[in-house]
Amino acid sequence: MIDKIQNTANLCEAIDRLILAIESLHADLRPEIKKTATLERRKQEAKEIRSAAEEAVRGRKLKNSAISSDNKTVTGG
Repeated sequence: MIDKIQNTANLCEAIDRLILAIESLHADLRPEIKKTATLERRKQEAKEIRSAAEEAVRGRKLKNSAISSDNKTVTGG
């Protein structure tokens, strides 16, 4: 019976040490996790900006080609 109580006490102590170790590890990793999240957010923002720029350029080219074809029609006729 005493062994059972001692084993339980040892187990509780080991769990407490494990919890402290995990909390410490989490605290150590927190800046890295934040950096990773920031990096991912910046990549996403850059992708969105690039996509919007490509769409704007495409729209501008279509508009310019439409104007160009209208001028050819006017000057050609």
